[in-house]
Amino acid sequence: WFKIWEDGFDGTNWGVTRMIAAHGNQTFTIPTCIEPGNYFLRAEMIALHGASVYPGAQFYMECAQINVVGSTGTATPSTVSFPGAYSGSDPGILINIYYPTVTSYTIPGPPVFTCVSSTLLPSMSIVSDTSIVLYEPQPSGSGSTTAKTTTTSKATSTSTTSKATTWVTVFLQCRY
Repeated sequence: WFKIWEDGFDGTNWGVTRMIAAHGNQTFTIPTCIEPGNYFLRAEMIALHGASVYPGAQFYMECAQINVVGSTGTATPSTVSFPGAYSGSDPGILINIYYPTVTSYTIPGPPVFTCVSSTLLPSMSIVSDTSIVLYEPQPSGSGSTTAKTTTTSKATSTSTTSKATTWVTVFLQCRY
């Protein structure tokens, strides 16, 4: 797996606060330099309200199979394995979010993969509990976008907290 997007704590708000404000939607761009083909997409949220002790962090993830098209990329990003990408003692997994006040946060896992140069590929939105929506860019000046929806299984998270403390990460698994 290689990470293509993440949202954590910006010093004021947590990533889940932005996701809630966007009605459960997250939008990111698929790296343009990867090879076209079939990938597994893993969207992941980690709830931190119980993370002051191990194993208090709660992991919520969904996967979907996607087919990346429209690229002639050849990049081979460094990868990590699940399980194994995180340790229970990582600073972003073992953290007390209540005291002292959190002023910065280290998102666990590898760095986000970025291309050296890019061209336009579809951006993708994840609707938190129902679907993945691909937005295909149209030629410049057309002013339109084509959306294709792929339905995935419904999320079953029912955990609630008094603080918005979850962060969001998106991974792609190498071609198969």
